[in-house]
Amino acid sequence: MHYSEVNMREPLHPHHWVTLAEQKANLRDPETWLKEQAAQIEVEYKEALKKHDAYIAATPTAGRIGTNQRLWRINFSYEQNTASINAAIGIIKHKNSLIDPNYTYYQTLQQFQRISKARKATAPQDETRAFLELAEVKYQNLWGYHELYKPAHPGTKPAVERITEILEYIEAELKQLGDTSTDNPEKPEALKIALDKYGFFNLKKIKEISPAKAENLINKMAVEGRPYTIAMFDYLGFNEHLCINHCESTKYKLFEKLAEILGCNKDTADGLVSALSPKATTSKRKKNSSWKHKEQVQKDYEALK
Repeated sequence: MHYSEVNMREPLHPHHWVTLAEQKANLRDPETWLKEQAAQIEVEYKEALKKHDAYIAATPTAGRIGTNQRLWRINFSYEQNTASINAAIGIIKHKNSLIDPNYTYYQTLQQFQRISKARKATAPQDETRAFLELAEVKYQNLWGYHELYKPAHPGTKPAVERITEILEYIEAELKQLGDTSTDNPEKPEALKIALDKYGFFNLKKIKEISPAKAENLINKMAVEGRPYTIAMFDYLGFNEHLCINHCESTKYKLFEKLAEILGCNKDTADGLVSALSPKATTSKRKKNSSWKHKEQVQKDYEALK
């Protein structure tokens, strides 16, 4: 065995791992893909050490050139990649966790309540809802930012608690105003045009029913609303088709396309798709009801055949 065979893959930056995860994980959970890579690196590391030990045992001392440096490099690559993957998982968990310098954040719940109540008393309901929905996104991102850096900066814990209070208040206020996630995504004809643009009628399951029944299905989705529609998209394989063929197999582009089709914002599309995952958190499912329709969409489709 030549000593050049004793090697490890080069260490990558956490953001490089994030990019790879989003490109290669397709519709699978990027976090799961990263954990699989970490396990593979563990296997490669043990194999490299085994080869190193075998080379040392078979080579006279005088012939061992650069073995200490190579062993150091093996250990360094393993440690760096393991740490980078752990960091990448943290980044993915708190994706879009950025502080917006152009947004006014309030330090306490009392401050936010004063502004919110004043707006509620003077502005139309749709403007109040828009204010709260934007605030929810901004404070969720702020919460994620602090969560991401909390292990390195323990002093951020009080900030996380204050942000959580504000988010709970926003959630309660939005609930009082009513849930808009069940609004009709589009008029049937507009939805049909949008779906045709992205190859909906080429899906295997759609080809198995008549054109008239396919139109009936679109009409039903338009009536039932976004959570039902996203669940039906998932059952028909449209989400996967859209991601692979029109979104470069990246989830954030998938959410943008779905938002375009459904006439909503990207965060709404993200929440509705994410809630379908078996790994979706209770909080995610509480805010997005798409998962409740998984069995019903299958029954509705089968009834058309």
